[in-house]
Amino acid sequence: MAQRFPFIAAVKYSFPVLLGYPAIGIAAGLLVVDAGYPWWLALVMSLVMYAGAGQYIAVGLFAAGAGLVEAALVQLVVNARHIAYGLTMFKRFNAAGPYKWYLIFALTDETFALLSAFCEGTLSDDEDREHQSRFMFLVALPDHGYWTVGAVIGALLGTLIPFSMEGISFALSALFIVLMIEQILRDACMDSILYRPAYGIEGQHGHSNRGSGLFNQGEEGFRYFSTAPFPFPEKNEGKY
Repeated sequence: MAQRFPFIAAVKYSFPVLLGYPAIGIAAGLLVVDAGYPWWLALVMSLVMYAGAGQYIAVGLFAAGAGLVEAALVQLVVNARHIAYGLTMFKRFNAAGPYKWYLIFALTDETFALLSAFCEGTLSDDEDREHQSRFMFLVALPDHGYWTVGAVIGALLGTLIPFSMEGISFALSALFIVLMIEQILRDACMDSILYRPAYGIEGQHGHSNRGSGLFNQGEEGFRYFSTAPFPFPEKNEGKY
């Protein structure tokens, strides 16, 4: 089924993102209109920028009149985690052929959570790698579409109906955490990616130092940054 209808299989695989991205995209579109920008800017940002949390922050930076250098530095700090994503997917994307550049562009947190579940050890030959590269592309493409459609809907709704944006800042972080936990629980190959580096090198008797201070500090840091709120532009009073 997956080989005969790869796009359908990819959409099914990306279904967890489908449950979250349209809603979060709607929030991003609402933010654009709430900051006083036209609805079509949400479409342009989603097609060209497609940065998830970066889009949320970009709207706030635009509304605050931030300079180009300042905005670039903020986005660099906020999206520094993508360096780790890129290193993790380096070999797989290098073998992706014509899909390589789009996969790099479309590697959001949630798409990474899905694509990183593929184990490199299962690829036996070039044909397998080609099929996997095509499937990764077909997973990333609808994810992009979910976000873009949601952003446009949100922007259009924002021009017609006033919305309160309070409490929406946590939605993007929550979706990524849910997807990551699901992949850890479901896929055995994730053990070598996440657990072993966090818990330390196994001892001589095959036991990990699972109570190490390194893991405890890393866990606390992850909890802090994953729940940190995004800056939002203040609602313009009397706008509607």
